[in-house]
Amino acid sequence: MNIAIRYYTKFGHSAKMANVISQVTGSEAETIASSINKPVDILFLGSGVLLGKNQQRHGKFYSYTYS
Repeated sequence: MNIAIRYYTKFGHSAKMANVISQVTGSEAETIASSINKPVDILFLGSGVLLGKNQQRHGKFYSYTYS
C-alpha cells in the first residue's frame, strides 16, 4: 500500500502531527513543497486553521496536484 504524508505548517503543529503519522505508518512526512510523483492509496494532508480559515497554500497544493 502506497502512503503519502504532506503538510503545511506555519507554527510547527502540523509538522508534529505529520511526524506522528509517519512513525505509525512507516512513510516519510514531507512538506507540500514535495510533489507526489506516483499513485498513492492513502494521502494524509494536513495544515492548520488560522482564524477559522484554511491556509491558502494547502488549497493551492490540492488544486495543483489533482487538477
